[in-house]
Amino acid sequence: MLMIVPVIYGIIAPCAIPVSELERKTVMAKLSFTQENMPTSSEEFRRLLDEAIEKSNPVDDLLEIAVDLAGFEKKYDMPSAEFYQKFQAGHMGDDMDFFRWSGLYRMFVDLRRSIERALMRAAIQKDAEAVIGVPVEQSEMVPA
Repeated sequence: MLMIVPVIYGIIAPCAIPVSELERKTVMAKLSFTQENMPTSSEEFRRLLDEAIEKSNPVDDLLEIAVDLAGFEKKYDMPSAEFYQKFQAGHMGDDMDFFRWSGLYRMFVDLRRSIERALMRAAIQKDAEAVIGVPVEQSEMVPA
């Protein structure tokens, strides 16, 4: 998961964009662009994106999203999972807050699953190495 935050005329416009080439790394990198610092080429954009991704920590990102979700839960006195079910069923209306909350909850669930899968792969790899006595390459393991 990737969050690019363009800043146009002082307005921050977040948008979630799935990036298939980064499936092994789920991240929430934040880039801010203005007229003054807009990348001049796709190569420069890719370099800036790679730097932001490198600095990103998925667990920190998960905690940051959890804090945002807690704000919505307090504001609307409802757990996010319950809200999401109601929102998906069309029972919550079209308030912009609800679309943001829904997107954050989806990001939270996806990121949490990605972290859980990574932890499971690491545990399996460690167990396999202990059993066979040699390092197991990630490429030899079952894909995520």
